Amino acid sequence: MKKKIMASLLVGSAVVGASLAPLSAQAVTTGNTPVQVELEGGTLLPDIGGDPNTVRPDPGATNSNFDLLFIPREFDFGKLSISDDLTQPIPNKTDAGSNGHVEGVGVGDLRGTKEGWHVTAQSNGLKLGSESLQGNITTSSIGTYALRIDETTNSYTSSGVDNSAVSAVRPDVAISQGWTLNLGGDATLLANATAGKGQGIWKFSMFNASLTLTTSAYNIKAGNYTGNITWNLVAGPSI
Repeated sequence: MKKKIMASLLVGSAVVGASLAPLSAQAVTTGNTPVQVELEGGTLLPDIGGDPNTVRPDPGATNSNFDLLFIPREFDFGKLSISDDLTQPIPNKTDAGSNGHVEGVGVGDLRGTKEGWHVTAQSNGLKLGSESLQGNITTSSIGTYALRIDETTNSYTSSGVDNSAVSAVRPDVAISQGWTLNLGGDATLLANATAGKGQGIWKFSMFNASLTLTTSAYNIKAGNYTGNITWNLVAGPSI
């Protein structure tokens, strides 16, 4: 009788063991379904300016999807006398309208390359015939703002932009406080977007610009000195 019971237990154990065989031993059939989406570069940026005291670099041209959107209309340091204290910074004129104390540069990059870019400024000096002034233009600070296109007002605006969403791709300013552009000097870096940054629409606001002259008042010929600042947007980050 004991032999029969032992035999039954052995048979039962074998059946249970077979039912617990690893699932990996079972046959598996797989198949793959492709998934695809294609995203191309953005459309042309609208041919509109920024704040009232900015202008489009080339009003007659059509913007591409990578462009300098607007630049300062002017830097106007007013009328002074050689008997004034010209060793002190000369403040830039405040323009009428919103943000009249701010000079802005706008950049749009909708290429989708994630290549990056940089912006430079270069002064050809302040000249009166063969006479020229030495010195520099300085800003107290530079702020970087993400913009969007407001189709209702046909303008670029920072209102309603989700800054947390763009923080990782925000381009850098060369110097956030005390940025200086030498009169008649070499091109100076204003802003830089390294690879993976800078995609979108951006504004660089230069606050409280002033002119500092290093030419002695004893060596200045009276007259109206003029010049230009050339702004360049270049594909690829600054080296």
